[in-house]
Amino acid sequence: MELPDKKYDIIYADPPWKYGGGKGKNSKKWGNSLSAYSCMKLTDLKNMPVETIASDNCALFMWVTLPMLNEGLELMNAWGFKYKTTAFVWNKIYENGKPYCGMGYWTRSGSEICILGFRGKMKRISTRVYQVITSVVKRHSEKPDEARIRIVELVGDLPRIELFARNQIDGWDVWGDQTPPTIQKELC
Repeated sequence: MELPDKKYDIIYADPPWKYGGGKGKNSKKWGNSLSAYSCMKLTDLKNMPVETIASDNCALFMWVTLPMLNEGLELMNAWGFKYKTTAFVWNKIYENGKPYCGMGYWTRSGSEICILGFRGKMKRISTRVYQVITSVVKRHSEKPDEARIRIVELVGDLPRIELFARNQIDGWDVWGDQTPPTIQKELC
């Protein structure tokens, strides 16, 4: 798939992390994502020319599962961004309002984080954006719509793209293998 020649001030990404998995009988235990979408090795993710679509002053909002936090920070750096903070903590719940209970490596997981990094300088235009998002879990890895709304409120209605998109969203260019891309440029 190709990326555009266009430059973006906001890049929103949910990388399809390929987990190392356990050993022996548990080696496939952590591969649930493989049944939902194509996964990528960290080296392949790092080799994506994301810097070619990032404007000089750009914010990267990147979802990272907690077992992949080190890899997420490494990827952010490889794409040319400096880690700033955690933008969002998604507390997952079931439709009945009870806390979501995923598998997890050590403890049963029920949250995910979206880390924020900058290239150049970005200006915060709202101080009313909260870090915690509590929302219902939908299909595997589908992120809450609230995150996109908060991103625009936080840094503005700027040129933006969602990498590894699962849905077409108004106002966002998208790139990924689960939705028709709105742009074309080789990324992988």
